[in-house]
Amino acid sequence: AGTAATYYGFSDAERRRQLDTKVLGLRRAFRVCSCLGGVTVQYKMLLRRRDSLEASEYQAKQVETHKRCAIKVLEMCRANGGIFTKMGQHGATLKPAMPDEYVEALSSLQDRAPARAFWEIERTLRAELQLGADGSLVGGGSPFLEFDLSPLGCASLAQVHRAVLHDGTVVAVKVQHADIRAILDSDLVIARWLDWLASMAFSEQDFSLAWAVDEFESNVLLELDFEREARNAIRCRELFARHPSLSDLVVVPAVYQSLSSGRLLIMDFAEGIPVTQICRAARGEFSEALAQHTQAEARELGLQVARCLADIFAAMVFTYGFVHCDPHPGNILIQLPSEGARRTGARPKVVLLDHGLYRELPDDVRVANCGFWRAMALQSEQGILSHCASMGIDRRTASVLPLYFVSRSSSTRAGLGQPISAEEKAALRKKLADAGLLQGGDGSSGLSLKGLGALAGRVPADMMFVMRTMHLVADLHRALGGTKAGRFWTYMQAAAEGQWVRPERARGTRWVSDLLSLRPLRARLSCWMFSLSVCVREAMLGLLCLHRADRSSMQFSLAATLGESCGNGSAESK
Repeated sequence: AGTAATYYGFSDAERRRQLDTKVLGLRRAFRVCSCLGGVTVQYKMLLRRRDSLEASEYQAKQVETHKRCAIKVLEMCRANGGIFTKMGQHGATLKPAMPDEYVEALSSLQDRAPARAFWEIERTLRAELQLGADGSLVGGGSPFLEFDLSPLGCASLAQVHRAVLHDGTVVAVKVQHADIRAILDSDLVIARWLDWLASMAFSEQDFSLAWAVDEFESNVLLELDFEREARNAIRCRELFARHPSLSDLVVVPAVYQSLSSGRLLIMDFAEGIPVTQICRAARGEFSEALAQHTQAEARELGLQVARCLADIFAAMVFTYGFVHCDPHPGNILIQLPSEGARRTGARPKVVLLDHGLYRELPDDVRVANCGFWRAMALQSEQGILSHCASMGIDRRTASVLPLYFVSRSSSTRAGLGQPISAEEKAALRKKLADAGLLQGGDGSSGLSLKGLGALAGRVPADMMFVMRTMHLVADLHRALGGTKAGRFWTYMQAAAEGQWVRPERARGTRWVSDLLSLRPLRARLSCWMFSLSVCVREAMLGLLCLHRADRSSMQFSLAATLGESCGNGSAESK
């Protein structure tokens, strides 16, 4: 009895936590099995009725099934919490392949997660700050003069509290959830087991999520290292502090490295409103912070933020090769100018949070990517293939990447963001099928995910992260009122300039040779000639499109094409 009391009682806290973790793991595994069983039954029932239903009726039933199953998956992720919340958030970013019903349902996981009990947070704070069991969290030996017990926000891996340092500085304290690493190990085993069961249940559809689980695992391990996040934030802050046009528009909270650790991150407290409030205001739904704005002012504010976001991520991808790869709305705040400053033309500032997930492109890859975007702008097939080869991408995959980025191929006779003919759309779909991204058949989500998985296997991991990031930025840019053509133009100009940017390590040592070789002048002339060539080309394509009788009323979109039922769906512009 004494041994049992020691094991199950409170005298051995470490064993108790280990036991709790195992029990919670079993409960989460049971919920996963229950969810998978219910989803499998519903899709199997739908597939059995496929031959007996008309195409339109089958598509309607498929949408209904997606909705019911998406709710089941959402409820499972919410009930399990932790890593499963993160998995659901990750799934919501797979919009090029995931059915809209899943994206819509899982996007709600971006909202605030349930907060952990403060005693868990306090235990981590004491351990990381070496305060001891009896030390006070505020005052004397602590760095904090004040510490708010209620969290400002809570996510799947950590939660954030407001605090005040002894010098009066207001800071945000990001504390990693206790035992999250042990929970992660257990949940990754469950996720791989789930993938195996799903691939067995849908073997005829060749369904697999192994690539997505691998990507998720690599992401979350990076995000758990707060020391790495601190270094990323410091570097990002330094880069944009030197940017000629964005230094006054980008806010990255300063990090207190001496107070931070692998599980604790202390940074300046940044004020701002969620970017989603700007998105809603652009649609006419005003929050209290924007109540003084007119509809026209809200639309203009949305466009300003959209342009700033495009400029920020263009600089990351093409100028610095150092890319924030998790730009979902919860990680972006907007600081509005005062009413007086607004009248004088002051622009809103963008606050970038959560710097745990970054990718750094080697300089040769960054320059090749710049050349790739230039080639896409000029619709140069040879340039596209050549620059993709420099990035380690094969010819077959290179031929379809422009469809992902700019929704047209080198042979498409339409300007950026303009309608295309039904014949050209069919040709673009055939190009995707030839590349193995469209498998034919019923166009189910499994086939779409397989296509995205095939793409992930052919594109270097760093570039896949960049593609995912640009897709997230595109969604946010559109919600703010930005146009596809405007975003493309920003990226292409940044790519033209980025080809002439020196690596950071060489910028301070090559200025004499650059000056003697007239490199700055040649760079400016090259960018000007590129812009002129693109403008002339787009004008000619625009005139051609206006005089074509067979032009479609819709634009081509890889996101819609991957997600629609083959032969039955309609494409929507991304």
